[in-house]
Amino acid sequence: MALPIFKGELPHLTREQAVEVERLMVQGYKLDPLQLAEASGLALARLGRKRFLEGDARGKPVVVLIGPGSRCVVGAVAARRLHAWGANVSLFHAGHIKALPAATQNQLTILDRMHLPIDDQENVGHVLPPALIIETIVDPLERSAPREGEAVLVRWANAQKSTPTLSWEMPSGIDATSGEVFEPAIDANATLCGTLAKQGLYVRGVKGHAGEVYLADIGVPARLFADPALRMNVPLPFGEEELVRLR
Repeated sequence: MALPIFKGELPHLTREQAVEVERLMVQGYKLDPLQLAEASGLALARLGRKRFLEGDARGKPVVVLIGPGSRCVVGAVAARRLHAWGANVSLFHAGHIKALPAATQNQLTILDRMHLPIDDQENVGHVLPPALIIETIVDPLERSAPREGEAVLVRWANAQKSTPTLSWEMPSGIDATSGEVFEPAIDANATLCGTLAKQGLYVRGVKGHAGEVYLADIGVPARLFADPALRMNVPLPFGEEELVRLR
């Protein structure tokens, strides 16, 4: 299902600018991090359903892959939403569940009570190819290659050649600012951004890893970008739809 294409000019964020945007949202505008994660996960689930599940999640097998980073909770929220919409969701996490951030552990507790299958990276190889993979394996603002369990999940996702992969903010294994491609790195069919697209998505050679690039309205105040710490002129891209395609 087609989404509107935003044809205006939007700036891109470096890692440092993305961190400043998050600081302003939480400290300046008092947006709760869990509120932002909820909005982000909902947007990720909506794009997955609309773009890759023909607008109907019911009965479709979906695998969600999450890592230990604090921003990876977005994937768990997306899993909960898709499960509630009737998708057959399985979630796999990298590393020991007790090492995950508290917000992610809380989401997994909710999913467990909803009887959604949850397992670690060691068992991802036993799952049948799904209709969609959603990945938030590596924190999008990390500067390092996927580690151990994260790398297992990345390689498994890339091996599912007939299944589209949807990434959040940056495909795991790619630097948000420089676009450096680490080993391994996700080969995504689409990447959804929640504030502005990261600079690394537009570096030569990254397009094949990022696929289509989308932007979601997660409730970031438009005037935030004009703050003296950023000084960005950002037009309003969401007049028609809360999800727009950038590339």
